[in-house]
Amino acid sequence: MNDRRSPKKPPTLNRVGVTPGRTGASAGMGPFPPGSPWAGQISRSHPVFSNHIAYEQSLLPGLAYIDIVYQWCAAKGLDPYTVEIRNLSIYRPMTLDQASTLELVPSAELSRNGAWQLTIEAEVTGPAPGTSPSLVKFATVEVWPSTDMPAFKETVPLTELRGVATSKLDFENAYARWRKLGLQHSGVMKSSGWIHSLENEVWIEIIPPLSEPSYIVNPVIVDASIVGAVDLIEAAADGEQRLFLPLHFGSFRASTPLVGECHARIRRSELERKGELIV
Repeated sequence: MNDRRSPKKPPTLNRVGVTPGRTGASAGMGPFPPGSPWAGQISRSHPVFSNHIAYEQSLLPGLAYIDIVYQWCAAKGLDPYTVEIRNLSIYRPMTLDQASTLELVPSAELSRNGAWQLTIEAEVTGPAPGTSPSLVKFATVEVWPSTDMPAFKETVPLTELRGVATSKLDFENAYARWRKLGLQHSGVMKSSGWIHSLENEVWIEIIPPLSEPSYIVNPVIVDASIVGAVDLIEAAADGEQRLFLPLHFGSFRASTPLVGECHARIRRSELERKGELIV
């Protein structure tokens, strides 16, 4: 969602800075909750990285930052379901090769306008033995307090939509088309389901595999919404065969954990190409 409501009064919180080996602001907790899939050293064997490969490199899906931000909120005592993520900008792809590791290092400052300005960096250790870790900036995002929960009030006749769809594509074929562009999905990063194309919109039925139970917004689900938009993205690319990586999104809110079977709708009018970008 990209609406802009007036921010509500933020909770009383202190400036937070987190580095590996130090505690965060919430009773000795680190940057992520205990058992979080983003805590500690991350290698190429991480289930998200190992099952999402772009140009033969393990790559964090851009929309996985949503869960990273929500996990940070939970560790800091912020209710993930009463915040809105805005203006997430990705500065470089987060990739891992066979011998590299990284540890996420989020830091945040409460600004005068009531939003947390969160920077997501990582201590990256290279493949050479004894290599000192380097701090790399990957993304920035605004975290706004919000009491206006997202609500979907429409009644969607899914059975009827399936019947009037102009085309129907299963996820296996959608993933195959992404593979031709150099992006491979497997294991826990591969959903099943169907993509129904209608005149003005596309409905995506997403059935995620069983995976890490501690996600708040399962990366495979939000990634599958992009996979399911393959027809729209190819049309916006005007036949150009290339892989577009996410750089920015305007806003995102959730009222409950996004971990199970769900549906996504993308209106054709909301996707277009501007120069080198698809927006």
